[in-house]
Amino acid sequence: MNLTEQESVLTILVSGCGLSWSKQNKPSWVKVLQLCKVPITDIGGPAVSNEYILNGLIKYVHEQDNIDHVICQLTGTDKLDIEINEERYDKLVKNDSIRNFTHKGLWPSSSSDDSQVKKDYYKWIYSRNIDIENTIIKIFTLNELCNKKHIPITFIQGYH
Repeated sequence: MNLTEQESVLTILVSGCGLSWSKQNKPSWVKVLQLCKVPITDIGGPAVSNEYILNGLIKYVHEQDNIDHVICQLTGTDKLDIEINEERYDKLVKNDSIRNFTHKGLWPSSSSDDSQVKKDYYKWIYSRNIDIENTIIKIFTLNELCNKKHIPITFIQGYH
């Protein structure tokens, strides 16, 4: 059986952190797929959290129908994405020696701890168990949505 070129090309939706994000100067496994001419829609970002990764995939899969496969590259826990305005940029982003950039209006601050605000957040507010539980619930939701739309999904653990 011969497949036409159109039938043999997959459209792959990918989201992950910097390990997979294809819009950076560093090599990534997603760039290898692109070199092989595999059509990729990459909605991940540098240093982003599992919340960002999973929310983006859930929203995209829910809204789009032209997806042949989903690859979700999870990252570690303890990552924090903060919406940025001018005051937050000056206080948080500019002063961070590692994560001094923004992505799509967010500060994907990852696990850097230069900021006293982040130190206080992790000491007084953050709950690792709730973070893990939210991630599990979103993984389940994404998996169910893909199953409902008959889209194969692959989960990859990037950091732990």
